[in-house]
Amino acid sequence: MMKSLATPSAPSPSFLITPLTLLVSLMFGSLFPVIATAADPAPVISKLFLRGDLDVGESLKGDYRFSANGGNTVDKSTFSWGYKGETAQKVANGTMIGSTGYVTPRLLVSADIGHVMELSVQAKNGLGIIGNTLTLASDSEDPRNSTEEGDGEGRVGDPFSPLVSNLALTGVLDVDQILQASYNFSAGQGGSGDKSTFAWGQKGSTATQAPQGQTVTTSGKPTGYTIVKADAGKVLEISVRAKNSQNKIGNIQTLATDASAEEGNKTTGGNGQGGVTNPDGGPVISKLTLAGKLEVGQSLTAGYTFENVGGNTTDSSNYAWGVKGSTAAAVPSGQHVTTSGQVPARPLVAADVGTVMEVSVQARDGLDKTGNTLTLAADASAAEGNNSTSGNNGAVINGSGSGTVATLVPSVSRTTAKVTETITLTVTAKDASGNTADGASISLTSVSATNRKGTAQTPTLLINGQSSFTGTTNPLTVTLTDPNGKGVATNLNIFSDRATSSQSVTFTVSTSPNASGANFWGHMSDSVTYSRAIFYRPQLYTENGRYSSITADNEQWSAVSNTTDGNASCNARSGGGTNFRLVLPQGARTAGLVTLQDFAGTSALRNSGFPTSKSYLGWDITSVDLSSGSISPASGTTIYLCQDDAYLKG
Repeated sequence: MMKSLATPSAPSPSFLITPLTLLVSLMFGSLFPVIATAADPAPVISKLFLRGDLDVGESLKGDYRFSANGGNTVDKSTFSWGYKGETAQKVANGTMIGSTGYVTPRLLVSADIGHVMELSVQAKNGLGIIGNTLTLASDSEDPRNSTEEGDGEGRVGDPFSPLVSNLALTGVLDVDQILQASYNFSAGQGGSGDKSTFAWGQKGSTATQAPQGQTVTTSGKPTGYTIVKADAGKVLEISVRAKNSQNKIGNIQTLATDASAEEGNKTTGGNGQGGVTNPDGGPVISKLTLAGKLEVGQSLTAGYTFENVGGNTTDSSNYAWGVKGSTAAAVPSGQHVTTSGQVPARPLVAADVGTVMEVSVQARDGLDKTGNTLTLAADASAAEGNNSTSGNNGAVINGSGSGTVATLVPSVSRTTAKVTETITLTVTAKDASGNTADGASISLTSVSATNRKGTAQTPTLLINGQSSFTGTTNPLTVTLTDPNGKGVATNLNIFSDRATSSQSVTFTVSTSPNASGANFWGHMSDSVTYSRAIFYRPQLYTENGRYSSITADNEQWSAVSNTTDGNASCNARSGGGTNFRLVLPQGARTAGLVTLQDFAGTSALRNSGFPTSKSYLGWDITSVDLSSGSISPASGTTIYLCQDDAYLKG
């Protein structure tokens, strides 16, 4: 990773010092800083060092060398601690050093977690004459930055969170070869065991996939990845998310095959730029790019590099333009290019408004031998090859419209609803005078979705039953639904002419509780009354992490391996039963009790949203399948419900 070096700034221009100013400066030092002259040269600082561990509770230290430069020898330099990019502007009004060459240490606190720290020092002498400024950040490659630990990339870390660092890649970048990765793991204070998760994929795709990826079986060694033909021409990468055996998560590290050796990339072979090649021959395309203005009436163009080492050199590659997500499947039967490396332009029309366009190219030579396929969308980054301009977050806009729309005003009937319900969205397009704009065409599209933890998800929201919608009425009223949603918040882009707006809505699921520790937004019942008893929902692992966990219905639930732990967990939850606490319910049907077997398969259970794909632990050491009511001897780790046994008093 390329990091910043210490950055010096030159002394300010000089002017003559009046005797009165000089006298005042001699009396009050830094209270009245002045500028250097030939007679009174400015001081100079050099060799700024930054030291310490980047962990909460530790202190960072700084030191430097002060030179009077032939002028006043008293060191009255000022310093400023802060986050990267902040301190150079503040140091002139910073704190004066107490001892020449040494900066007062900076204690790291919890608010610093995730930040790159920085120190700036500005030279100043006893006359108040200022000199140069040096700045050094904790992610710098400058050898004078000797900070350690943290998240491994120069940011402050939480000592109680696990950490992956020194991620490295090895292997040959050819089809059928295996890429290997390694990393160093720290479980964090009080933690143990490496349960980190990882994901392999194309560059730019794995950081969001790693939290739901595979779990390592050997600490520091993710399972290798076998390169396939479809990878030809692509830059690959791996991301690893730190997680210990206590299920506490930490940082994510990512490394791609086009990174430098200093960054940990030790791969060889390939096309020399981190891309995969196929040594068995066959056509290969690489460096797919996209350009053009994302406005109706404009055109998109695409380019690529074609190679066929040792084979037919004629480029007859297939291409397909379309809406994002549709072209990879269509390209094998797509049209052929007529000029090598150039995809014929795609004119943008009114029907494209609100959509993110995409192009796919499949390598194909003059003998009809096919190779890899590359796909690029208009909402990709410039680093991925997307050079398109204008538009709205990658979506096409009606740039050639009348331009009468100045603002878009959305309003919703509610911001949160269940996935079985609807939300009404009304958008009013207004002109510069605040009046309803005549003839406005308003477009809406779902652009992103996140779960309750902020992790990106695939949008499933429907606008009048479609993923995007354009209407010509003003105001425009549409119905929002998310019948297949997992419990996510979805962000809608709204645009007309060049005016844009957005609206976020959330659809909740019954399979997740409305709790801050849940993965998804939900409305699971906290308790359900059946017969004479009240059953309380399972606790999330984030609510009770004393024992173990089981994953079901996209959530991680607290689990136990014996009835003692189960009853202790229930007893810790307040209720109206014996001693005002909850108990672990009986499993098998028993006279006088309302048991798990009684509760199984009931409408009360179905309506509750409680997970039924896992068996539940009963106080009689049975395991009860709530979907069928079958029982078996309890074994292993089991999810559990709690019960209010107040009905026994009646």
